[in-house]
Amino acid sequence: MSAVKLSILSVVEYLEELANYLWNRPSPARSTRLSDPTRRAILQMLNERDMTAGEIAARFAISAPSVSHHLSVLKAADLVTAERRGQHIDLSPECNRVARGA
Repeated sequence: MSAVKLSILSVVEYLEELANYLWNRPSPARSTRLSDPTRRAILQMLNERDMTAGEIAARFAISAPSVSHHLSVLKAADLVTAERRGQHIDLSPECNRVARGA
């Protein structure tokens, strides 16, 4: 009976370690989303200060829909958050994922 308890404990410990590994490993999708230089530039700007989509779009020579697409990708990857303030939506880096000043 004790051998059975030992093996069950071993399985539980293994599953806990596996869950921890899977939870903390880098996401390939997140890395792919950061491979675009425009998205990296957006994150760098947001690390300096929160901005609206219009402020971000003004700094790029691409269409507003393209900027909106890049922001959507960053939001889907949980790298950027959006918070409504009156008529404006402030965008900021998700602090748990992107270190300010990095």
